[in-house]
Amino acid sequence: MRGGATGGQVDELIEKICARIRELEREEATLTKNGCILAHAHFKTGTNKMYLLSPSENGARKFTYIGVDPEKQETARAAIDRYEVGEGVRRRIRTMSNELDMAMRDLDELHIECARIVTMAGEDRNGIFRFGDRARRAG
Repeated sequence: MRGGATGGQVDELIEKICARIRELEREEATLTKNGCILAHAHFKTGTNKMYLLSPSENGARKFTYIGVDPEKQETARAAIDRYEVGEGVRRRIRTMSNELDMAMRDLDELHIECARIVTMAGEDRNGIFRFGDRARRAG
């Protein structure tokens, strides 16, 4: 009989992955709650006037005036940074969720294949699997 991970060990790993995904989701929610802005900071040439350039809507460029106040500029920069960090967190959540989904499909296929082998082998009332001339006690 080959060694390997037990079902319990696999379940523990799956729970760790799910816990990490939940942790990342909480982190993303906190970033969003604190305010995120999808924009690029832009300064008027020769001045300290800050504008935020957001993605175009209906082909029109969208500028938001922030001004020269250093506190307002820092607040805007922090919101932009939170958006970028949030994008990385969302990417990690998507990747981990997709990888977990694929692993779960593989586990389902393994379960189906093992059930097929057991059915093919047959089992008598004493828990003995019969493979042709050989018999082996289950467990």
